[in-house]
Amino acid sequence: MTNDFNISPRSGTNEQTSVGVPIRLPATHAAAPVVAGDTITLNRSSVYYFATALLFFIAGYVLASMLSSLSAVNTDAVKAAVKESLSTSIAQVASNSPLSGNSQPVARQVPTNDANKRFVVDTTDAPFLGPANALVTVVEFTDFQCPFCGAFAKQTEQSLLKKYEGKIRFVYRDFPLRSIHPFAQGAAEAANCANDQQKFWEYHDILFQNQDQLAHDNLLAHAKQLGLDLPMFETCLNSGKYTQKVENGYQAAFALALTGTPTFFVNGRMLVGAQPLSAFSAYIDAELTAISTPAAHTPGMPSMLPN
Repeated sequence: MTNDFNISPRSGTNEQTSVGVPIRLPATHAAAPVVAGDTITLNRSSVYYFATALLFFIAGYVLASMLSSLSAVNTDAVKAAVKESLSTSIAQVASNSPLSGNSQPVARQVPTNDANKRFVVDTTDAPFLGPANALVTVVEFTDFQCPFCGAFAKQTEQSLLKKYEGKIRFVYRDFPLRSIHPFAQGAAEAANCANDQQKFWEYHDILFQNQDQLAHDNLLAHAKQLGLDLPMFETCLNSGKYTQKVENGYQAAFALALTGTPTFFVNGRMLVGAQPLSAFSAYIDAELTAISTPAAHTPGMPSMLPN
């Protein structure tokens, strides 16, 4: 996905001006055909999911054709967004679980559209910026290969951290959508290896600025660029030291019934998508106001497990 922003690591104050559509999480699986002798019987769910995938494809093609005819539209961005949406739709039909590998599914909370519902979000051992005892905690579940996560990192994150410097704790949690982003898992593990050398956020910035360079050799090159101890970094990456930690983040997201990336929690309140700074401000300012007014503050907040 292309963009017109170029912000140096940990700097810049650009605010995103449009709301990004979150990447949708693969969640369901079309049942396989039942073969009996010379007869093939398709389950009703198989027909349903095939028809759904076909409709997504047709809608995406028509939308891309319409938008590409407008001279003012960035056709590369349109094509990237449509491709991402189609990939996600196909993955929904092809996967029987959002988890990959041999991991067992975990119990999920019931999805909700209630903007005031507060979730308990585990932030144990997660990298963060800002005071550990900040009154407001913002948790991001994200994917290094997700274009909309990249848009947030490049266009909004620095503005958010600057505006609320000293007032919020910004926490990063891994949520790699591996069925549609084949390099996301490795990138997440590499970032954790960089964290061993106190360079998580610098490495985080490089990954989001180079989302088309996330293969194994690229991950090593990025580490070298940062001046990391390369043998130590490579040993960490090749050993799978952080495979389970990344999986834990994935399962935490799944248990929260997240449907895409990026997804944020502001003192437990869910905010979905690459939102502009104004959306985060509305949530954060409301929290700060409530906390400064004890009578209006709900006991027990923020809804975060201890770091």
